[in-house]
This record gives sequence, structure tokens and C-alpha cells, in this order.
Amino acid sequence: MVEANAADRTLAEHEAIYNALANRDANLAQAAALLHVSTTEQWLRRVHDAADSTDSEPETLPPVPT
Repeated sequence: MVEANAADRTLAEHEAIYNALANRDANLAQAAALLHVSTTEQWLRRVHDAADSTDSEPETLPPVPT
């Protein structure tokens, strides 16, 4: 379940959370964390649905929203 930009996207999302925390901006940190969890959940649901529809591991994973 790896795709080309997954690491870059995840790192950027984690950096946004960290930066908000470092700036003591609780609202922004919460929003960044929520965005990260939501994006990850959506991607995992698409991967799961694709696997269910083919009854095997998908060869090409759906793109992650940016």
C-alpha cells in the first residue's frame, strides 16, 4: 500500500501539525491533525474498496488527494 507521493504528503502533513504546535496555535494544530487523519482515512477506504472489488491486492493504488 505504497504510492509515489505518500511519504511526501505524510511528511508535509506532519510538519504542518508540528509547526502549529511549535507556534502554540492549538486551533491550527487541531485542524492540521484532523486534515491528516481525514486524508489518510479517505485513502485507506479507497484502497480497501478497490481490494474488495477485485478480491485481491490492487496493482495500482488510487491517488492521494493533495
